[in-house]
Amino acid sequence: MERQKTVVSLKKKQKSLNLKLKKENNFKKQCEIFEIKHSKEISPAQYRHINNEEKIALTEAQFGKNVRKCVLYRGESKVLENGVEYKNVEEYLKGI
Repeated sequence: MERQKTVVSLKKKQKSLNLKLKKENNFKKQCEIFEIKHSKEISPAQYRHINNEEKIALTEAQFGKNVRKCVLYRGESKVLENGVEYKNVEEYLKGI
């Protein structure tokens, strides 16, 4: 999810053009955590790994702040009270 902004400026110097590139990284290091299930049912056992604080901390140390916890499954899309998102896999794939 890296977003880069590149600024290009041209300067005339002694009858020649020098190209100056300046790269600015305007991004925040972020990640999304997914669990993939073949079921149509919702169960706390399905999202136990993406809700595990120790595993989240290890993931965030390597990939940046977690901004989404999502279970891809065959059922109806919804968000649980604890913030875990259940997304229909077909809807997810159509959206990317």
